[in-house]
Amino acid sequence: MRKIGLIICCFFIMKGFSQEPNRAYFKIIEKESVVEVIAEFPWSFRNALLLYSPALEKQNDSIALDTVFRAYLIKNLVLFDADGTPFEFESYEYLKVGGYSYQNTYKIIFKGENLRKIKNTIMFNLYLSQTNCHLFKESESFFKTTLKSNLIVVPTLSNIVLWILLAFIVWMFFFIKRVF
Repeated sequence: MRKIGLIICCFFIMKGFSQEPNRAYFKIIEKESVVEVIAEFPWSFRNALLLYSPALEKQNDSIALDTVFRAYLIKNLVLFDADGTPFEFESYEYLKVGGYSYQNTYKIIFKGENLRKIKNTIMFNLYLSQTNCHLFKESESFFKTTLKSNLIVVPTLSNIVLWILLAFIVWMFFFIKRVF
């Protein structure tokens, strides 16, 4: 009985300290002519890069890692404008964020304006259950991409106003119906 209690206790302790290896977080910030993406990748992100380019395992230099990382980002994180033209990948930088050692945070910069869609398939080559969570700074909207749904239509102010107006009309309809 004591062993079972110890096993259960260890399970809950391990569950509490582990970060989900199949979940990444992205904060999208639109500026004048660029879009900044603050990306938090779990410790398992390295495995996705190794699957993408197995030769990376034998190379120990930062130039090879930089080349593979850039290629992986360009292929798997694509931002589109209103005309469907992809934004140009400009750069990335590693952000030293105090906190956990099992995640890596990067600022990824794309050149372009009028962001309308995002295709994010990062780490889908590693996990079938991968979920990428996106927070749009301007509208505070939150969206997820998964293997089945990897494209986001960016919420615009006009879309948000339209949804609020629609909700108000529905509410008024039920209010008037109830009163009369």
